[in-house]
Amino acid sequence: MSYRQSSYQPLAYDLQGPPLRPFDGKQKIGVAMVAAALLVFAYSLVSETGLVPPIHASTVPAAPLSLIGMLLIHSRRRVIPPEEQDAFRAKQRRDTWLGLGLATVVILLPVAIAYLIRHR
Repeated sequence: MSYRQSSYQPLAYDLQGPPLRPFDGKQKIGVAMVAAALLVFAYSLVSETGLVPPIHASTVPAAPLSLIGMLLIHSRRRVIPPEEQDAFRAKQRRDTWLGLGLATVVILLPVAIAYLIRHR
């Protein structure tokens, strides 16, 4: 049997869905890491307002902490069955467009407000 006659697909992969629940220990560590990164970031934002004393360390370590945490959370993912793949991909596309639209509004709205205030 040759390569072309086999059912082997070198570029085929299983469509990965949302993280499996209930979370296992590794995923719980990831949630804790993301929560710690969010706390560091929130504290740095509050310290900028002067409500709490500022931390002299950088918030840069919070970024890799959150990224590693997200990798741990997504380490176990549900495999989408073939009969549900089209609906799942359509939902992913819809969510992507909604997210891009929301991000555009969040970015452009303050810019537009600043422009209107400045050119009054």
